Amino acid sequence: MADISKTAQAVKYFAQAHQSLPGHKAIPRKRLVKMLYMADVLAREYLGAPISSLQYYRDEYGPYDHHIKDVIKELIDAGLATEIIERDAEYLYKRLVDSGEPVKFDFSLGEAEILRYVALNYLSMPMKELLQDVVYLTTPMKENPPEGQDLNMDIMNNVGKEAVGVDLEEVLKAEAEIDNGKFATSF
Repeated sequence: MADISKTAQAVKYFAQAHQSLPGHKAIPRKRLVKMLYMADVLAREYLGAPISSLQYYRDEYGPYDHHIKDVIKELIDAGLATEIIERDAEYLYKRLVDSGEPVKFDFSLGEAEILRYVALNYLSMPMKELLQDVVYLTTPMKENPPEGQDLNMDIMNNVGKEAVGVDLEEVLKAEAEIDNGKFATSF
């Protein structure tokens, strides 16, 4: 199995999840970046750190990082994905197709849950709705920096964790222990 970065693992996770949706084969690059952005916002909020290594800036269509092309190249070079590039009269479309080749994901319980949540809730959402009702309403985007300026992602660190007073990793670890029969009852 290929040894790839955690950011590439997250990209592969979303590409696989997208392909499991009826009628979907390739995930558009812009959607892929929005999925990573939402995962990183939630990871910062509840885990105190992002899942990916992307550094987002405000682009015409929301958060973006040009380094996504390097991550996609990493997956392609490892034989884990291919990219479809199409052009029409107006636009260039870049879509990622997962190879179906398995990899060992190196996510913590909290990271895995956040990736699952983002895929479940946002992957099939129409792009316009995703942008207007979700992405543009995140705190880093609401600060409304000029186009091309970095988003202040640090503002999200531990906000949710402090608000609810619960450590997501510890809760998930405890749930896993209960599922495995490792729990004590007191009467």
